[in-house]
Amino acid sequence: MSGVWHVVASYPYAAKTWLFFLDYDLGWCVGDRFLKTEVGIDWYIASPNTVLVGPLTGAFFNDENKGWAVCG
Repeated sequence: MSGVWHVVASYPYAAKTWLFFLDYDLGWCVGDRFLKTEVGIDWYIASPNTVLVGPLTGAFFNDENKGWAVCG
């Protein structure tokens, strides 16, 4: 199967270091923020009340409700 990468997306943050997609549309991105997409293109902050002590370096999800991110 093949997909299409959208290079120009409405991604508001410069530091994106790690991506994890559960399926073609649902994914998470970490860096200086923890972001989520439900359409595969537009990203939004998934945890606005979280105070980070450093940049996030990874994310993994078992399903759409259970997962974790690593702060390095």
